Amino acid sequence: MVARIRAVFNETGTTSGFLNDANNLYPYIDSAQNEIINTLMALQKRKRIAEPFYECELLKVIIGYKQFDILNNKTVYKFTDMGITDYKEPYDLQLINASYAYKRSAALMNLSQMHWCEKNEYQKPTLKNPAYAINNYIEIVISPAPVLDAVQTNGGEFRYYFKPLEITGGATPITIRSRCHEAMIYFSLSLAYDQDKEKELAMKYQKLFENEILQLI
Repeated sequence: MVARIRAVFNETGTTSGFLNDANNLYPYIDSAQNEIINTLMALQKRKRIAEPFYECELLKVIIGYKQFDILNNKTVYKFTDMGITDYKEPYDLQLINASYAYKRSAALMNLSQMHWCEKNEYQKPTLKNPAYAINNYIEIVISPAPVLDAVQTNGGEFRYYFKPLEITGGATPITIRSRCHEAMIYFSLSLAYDQDKEKELAMKYQKLFENEILQLI
């Protein structure tokens, strides 16, 4: 990918001394990867307004999985205790315990909404229809508090979108699929030309990026 980007610069005669792999190109590529992920997630949310179960296939590569123990009457589960260090956004939460009798899918709510529903007799979460919220990107909050049977296996299965590893050198793998790589090149070039004060070229590659990303959703 670095070779492709440099080839474009050679074609346009850009020889600015600021451009080097470690300080510029790898950070640009890293920014491009994150921009693509954020854009695809935004487009996915928009499409779900009309198609509630729509999923962008290209985002499945950044779904992480974590199992954790569910404890009696414990509602808060911190990411640090679960070993999650790369959390970006939630995907889903499945709960297994004696109260639920079998695996239950918890409904995602924001924390204030969940607390409001808890006070409403007709909308409050129940053991058969639990809910969860993500608090400040650091913990899961479950409602209602689990009531467990010590004889039965109790646990949670949390799937979430994770942040890719930062691209800092040739040894760091690109996380997103190869279908996205052309868009990554365009966005990287846009950033590089913008820094080099080549505004027209920066706008050209930004537009190419925007057109390419729409083909991915």
